[in-house]
Amino acid sequence: MDFSFTDEQRAIQKSVREFVERNFRKELVEEYELKDAESTSWPWKLFEKMVEELGVQAAPIPEAYGGLGLDTVTSTLIMEELSRGWTAFALSAFAVPCSLYAFPIYTFGTINQAERFVLPLVKGEILGGFALTEPNAGSWAANQQTRAERYSNDEYRLNGTKTFITNCGLAQYYVVFARTDFVPGKLHQGISCFVVDGCRAGVASLPIKKWGQKASPFGELVLTDCFVSKENLIGKEGEGYKIAMATLDNGRVFIAAQALGIAQAAYEEALGYANQRIVFGEKLSSLQLTQEKIADMRVKLEASRLLTYKAAWLKDQGLPFSEEASIAKLYASECACQIADSAIQLHGGYGYTKEFAAMRLWIEARALPLYEGTSEVQRLKIARKNICE
Repeated sequence: MDFSFTDEQRAIQKSVREFVERNFRKELVEEYELKDAESTSWPWKLFEKMVEELGVQAAPIPEAYGGLGLDTVTSTLIMEELSRGWTAFALSAFAVPCSLYAFPIYTFGTINQAERFVLPLVKGEILGGFALTEPNAGSWAANQQTRAERYSNDEYRLNGTKTFITNCGLAQYYVVFARTDFVPGKLHQGISCFVVDGCRAGVASLPIKKWGQKASPFGELVLTDCFVSKENLIGKEGEGYKIAMATLDNGRVFIAAQALGIAQAAYEEALGYANQRIVFGEKLSSLQLTQEKIADMRVKLEASRLLTYKAAWLKDQGLPFSEEASIAKLYASECACQIADSAIQLHGGYGYTKEFAAMRLWIEARALPLYEGTSEVQRLKIARKNICE
């Protein structure tokens, strides 16, 4: 069993870390994340610089479609490093476009669809989004209410509302799931997958205010008599649920990596503060209760890392990884919250202020057990997998 990274993986990790340290300035991050009002802009210049210097927006996309063709372990390394510096940017600029938008297109779509919808992402010209969640179809993803009706031989007409859509209003294209048929008692059947142009008539983006990760906008995607060409159907009619579940398995590895980045940043904040804060005439880090807390944080971080990279490695080997992705996402996301909470506690009252990053990191971490499948959904999935075996 080999736990080491290849020379190429280490070199990529080093390049991304150096890019983050040069460009993810504290002032820039706080400009977006600490303001009271929702931002009306997005750091496109930073994205363009990332595209030019790193090209990681194309990291996991196969070379056949213009991407770098990097494996999942390497992409996980990239996500962890980006998230350690600015998790909201990492989510909108890398995780969602690559793991949720591009993945279902190049995995289940045609070469022509990949050239039309993935190649612009590879070139750094667009961002993408993933529209599955609805007001009444969150954890119950099969309860899709958005309808896609055949309007002609060449078009579908979509009507419905998607919610909590990352990159809403920012993405050029969205992978959208809609019901093309209704099978009584089998809601997961009759769902289809489409690529929808966000600039098309009949598409409206309504922002939703949130507490953290403000540089990763999300909102409602409202479809009103939105006409979509049959050429934008991914896979066949009725295959949408299968496509969505496979995509979420892939995405959960990226979210686990996002959790690692936040947890690592919170751990470093706590350790740095404990080593310089003087209490009772000595460093905070010299107190045994502090050392216990630091040790617990480190153990949770390393255990999360092992689970996450195991899931990534299994995917790269072509082995089943769905359960492992859920385990990694569940554990890493909850540990990120706990580690960030401990960082706040070690900062004392300062941890509750905007002067230090601990509270911001906790707010960012707290979203992780909610999206791409809540912790409760992951537990159900893990339990059912083992009970049914």
